[in-house]
Amino acid sequence: MDVLNPSCAAQSVGPANQLFGLLVQTILAAQCAISPKDMWPKDYGPTAVEQGLNEPFDFIVVGAGSAGSVVASRLSENPNWKVLLLEAGGDPPIESEVPQLFFTVQRSKHDWQFTAQTKNGCRNYKDGCLWPRGKMLGGSHGINAMIYLRGNRRDYDNWRDLGNPTWGYDDVLKYFLKSEQNFDADFVKHKNGKHHSDQGMLKVGHYRLKNDSNTIEDCFVDAGKEAGYDSIMDFNSDIHLGYTRVQGTVYNGRRQTTAKSFLVPAKDRPNLYIIKHAHATKINIDDNAKATGVEFVYNGEEKLIAKVKKEIVVSAGALSSPHLLMLSGIGPEKHLKEMKIPLKKNLAVGKNLQDHMIVPMFFSFHRSKSDSLTSENPLKNTIDFYLYNKGEYTNVGITDLVGYINTVNGTGYPDIELHHFEFKKESLGLKTYLEIVGFGDEVQKALIEENKYSEMGMVFVVLLNPKSKGRIMLKSIDPFEKPHIFANYLNEKEDWQIALNGVKYQYNQVKSNVFKEHDGTFMQLPLAECNKLPVESDEYFKCYIDYMATTVYHPVGTCKMGPNSDKKAVVDSRLRVHGIENLRVADASIMPVIVSSNTNAPTIMIGEKCSAFIKEDFAAHDEL
Repeated sequence: MDVLNPSCAAQSVGPANQLFGLLVQTILAAQCAISPKDMWPKDYGPTAVEQGLNEPFDFIVVGAGSAGSVVASRLSENPNWKVLLLEAGGDPPIESEVPQLFFTVQRSKHDWQFTAQTKNGCRNYKDGCLWPRGKMLGGSHGINAMIYLRGNRRDYDNWRDLGNPTWGYDDVLKYFLKSEQNFDADFVKHKNGKHHSDQGMLKVGHYRLKNDSNTIEDCFVDAGKEAGYDSIMDFNSDIHLGYTRVQGTVYNGRRQTTAKSFLVPAKDRPNLYIIKHAHATKINIDDNAKATGVEFVYNGEEKLIAKVKKEIVVSAGALSSPHLLMLSGIGPEKHLKEMKIPLKKNLAVGKNLQDHMIVPMFFSFHRSKSDSLTSENPLKNTIDFYLYNKGEYTNVGITDLVGYINTVNGTGYPDIELHHFEFKKESLGLKTYLEIVGFGDEVQKALIEENKYSEMGMVFVVLLNPKSKGRIMLKSIDPFEKPHIFANYLNEKEDWQIALNGVKYQYNQVKSNVFKEHDGTFMQLPLAECNKLPVESDEYFKCYIDYMATTVYHPVGTCKMGPNSDKKAVVDSRLRVHGIENLRVADASIMPVIVSSNTNAPTIMIGEKCSAFIKEDFAAHDEL
């Protein structure tokens, strides 16, 4: 293999070139082995195009994301059920498999690249409020930070009390455990296995070794202790305030999506058919309000129709599930009439949109010791990862450090979540993050300039229980045109106050002893309007929030679960669409109220519960 240019090769008599070529070949082979094509399920699409889809399926699942992959896998456990899974994307890219590179999949072809509108927030983003969503096997589980947090008892008991039996905390816990294969024996043994299991299909573990130390991380944790928040073991247990390194859906330095955990083991089942690059365009509903099939476009060209005998499960996510339902005539009567779509059922589809809004805050450390700071070594990190499966690329840095605080009352439950990030001096990761997120040019320039001389910490201040609600609406009847997304951040006064409380808490860490010891300072960004105001004033922080607030990628609620008496409900407590036979929704869109945590683990639980509902219902039906 001739890998050297002629001038360099001329300096070798042969063996040196051969050895270097072997190194390059080894690295390339290791790269290909990260996400080999034969690891993923085969695409049934070419066969469907060639032979047609003449025979109906027992079940059709739309979307192979966090919930849909679970539903398709669980239903296909019954060898007598013929299951079709439609996914708009293809196999995950290599970057999706590498934990440290999770941000880099955004703005690629594997991201739907939605954009939201909001009156408040997102003012310092060149492209507005970007809402990334995964478009691949695994869905958004293939582009997120893999954090495995479930929420708390109050969240789910509230769902139950809103008229959704079997959705209380004690009810849903067993479905979390059903999925989970936790690799921390101490977690599994804790309280006799009440909160964790090692028997499920979804691999869950720690990103880093417990004895791995990080100075910036210690600064945030110790500053939290000075403010009265202790380090705790596990937020997925009984204590919900403090700081801890959370677990993630990671194993052996690789991302573990539901596609990898549920579809890959099932890929050879003869009754499971998976069509990739299949963009669902309509659910067909007959005159008796019964769902009969799904229309979709394969590979952007072939229009196909799949028919169903039993049920269709829509698991396209909190943005695309309401989009598909409205295109199919299920949605607000007035809106569908405006779009000239024949009404099948008048339901509040697309309403009740909720999201966790974040405020990124930046801190500089160790500037006075700039000359002694260590910069990133991407070459070493790459070799460590590709050849030895170790090093920084196998984890997410200090992103696994999470803080939960309560800024209003003493309930023991959080209203603010804190996500932490670290950037070493002259960090390539910082530049990549800034380019992808799209801050204004002046802010990007200031952050990159500061990073030349200091290490940096970034904290996402997350508004956990927003009262403001947004909405999804159609732009047109073209199924390939993305919908309107109205985020409506900070529309409610209470949200402003809690966000302000969280930002002030995080800012006040610069006054802690540990921050002073490590030259920890708040970076006052070049936001001209804000910088006219006193830095520690409420007015300054409100201005800062208005410019810097954006999404942390947790949209939910747009196909709300609730009883028929709830005029905003779209599905009942068994996830059946009100008034439409043979149709369910199973993804984050069914959450009546957003949980007080990251939303991926709850969405997987929803997939497990939906599968159980279907098995129960058809077992009872078959006994008749």
